[in-house]
Amino acid sequence: MQANEMTWGSLMRDQSYIAGVSRAIEDVGRQLVSDKVIPQGRGTGRSIDDHEAVRLDERTDKEDRLVREAAKDGVDLVLLPKGMSKRIKNGTRWDQKNNRLDWTVEVAFHPRPSTDPSAAPAPPSLIMTVPQPSSSSIHAVLASALASRDKKGKGKALDPEDERWIQAEKAWVASLEPAKAIVPPSATAEVPASAEATSPEQAPQQAVEGEPDAASGAADDAAGDSAVAQVGVSATAVTAPATFSSVDPTRPAQVDESPFVLLLSLYVRPSSIPDIDTADSPATTSSRLPARQVHVLSPSPTLTLRAALSGSTLLEHPTLELWPRESFLRQQLLGRLKVVDKPERDEWDAARRAALEGYGGHGAERGRGRGRGRGRGDGRGRGGGGRGGGRGEASGGFGGAGEERTQDSGWGKRGGEARDGGESGEVKRARLDAPSSAGLPSRPDA
Repeated sequence: MQANEMTWGSLMRDQSYIAGVSRAIEDVGRQLVSDKVIPQGRGTGRSIDDHEAVRLDERTDKEDRLVREAAKDGVDLVLLPKGMSKRIKNGTRWDQKNNRLDWTVEVAFHPRPSTDPSAAPAPPSLIMTVPQPSSSSIHAVLASALASRDKKGKGKALDPEDERWIQAEKAWVASLEPAKAIVPPSATAEVPASAEATSPEQAPQQAVEGEPDAASGAADDAAGDSAVAQVGVSATAVTAPATFSSVDPTRPAQVDESPFVLLLSLYVRPSSIPDIDTADSPATTSSRLPARQVHVLSPSPTLTLRAALSGSTLLEHPTLELWPRESFLRQQLLGRLKVVDKPERDEWDAARRAALEGYGGHGAERGRGRGRGRGRGDGRGRGGGGRGGGRGEASGGFGGAGEERTQDSGWGKRGGEARDGGESGEVKRARLDAPSSAGLPSRPDA
């Protein structure tokens, strides 16, 4: 439309159309609230305990149960809308039969560090494991990912350096295997005659009877003690981790010198930033991505998946990253990785409850009196009379009992107060159709 063709009539028609669309949207919103599809107010629809949370993405009862059970383990699980690739690949589920949580873990194996520090890092190899019980050890999760990677890359030719690096990864993962439990001897085993003394009176008597063989017994005991000591030293040299405390007491007691670092990738909820864009505000855009937040795990044979994930916020599923220590330190110095500590369980519960209460409570406060409920009183039209019932204070609409409200004329302005009976339909149509009946003025000559 040309600028010289814009008249008050065309502007009013556009304003009437916009007002009609706004009223239609409000009607749909009130209907969704009444049908309990979305919660009342302007909150997120998440209650504190997540028992009455309703979602617009048609989340099923199984998914709600999954989020609740994850919260019991100290994990804030965030689910994406249906149809997204990360949501489709996620196989995390709640096993109703075994009453346990099974996690689909994504493991990222980063390649060996490059000899050129200025070269861009190669992308990691991403492996999705089969659902792992939360009681599984970290060794079981990493071993499952290694088996899937070997099956995926079967038949591919590898560089000798890469082959040695893969073998080093497998050896490091194998060092995390829990020790097998030693089966105790059977209770029905024969007890030696020398161990049959059960009372203090019998012990000295056996000592006296064994005096002729004291020299040979002492020699046998000395030989046995030396053998046990030798085996103990060799076992300690193999199984005990190397710490600086055994060499120099003044150095730190626990220093991890392994060539690999195991990280847990954390999800950071986007913060709500107010829209302060104005014509005077400078347009500044940063091309640098923010640092990813990760948590450094301390892998051990006793570390379980539940303990590793407790206190974290995850997007769909856990993501474990196995980094070479050199590459990890380089990325950390470049500001691409930010190492954070996970809160304790009590701190995590308190922070989560405070965040949900503040988010929902703020929405509940703003929900009061901000809606545009239709008047249901004596006056006709959209506004209703001063005695109109409206939706009431519970739904946050105007027009509550005892609240005066002027009638909406439909043109974006407030008309006078509604009179009893209102105006007739003929008068209203004549008033509304006046601009159209008059017609648009002719285009002026140039």
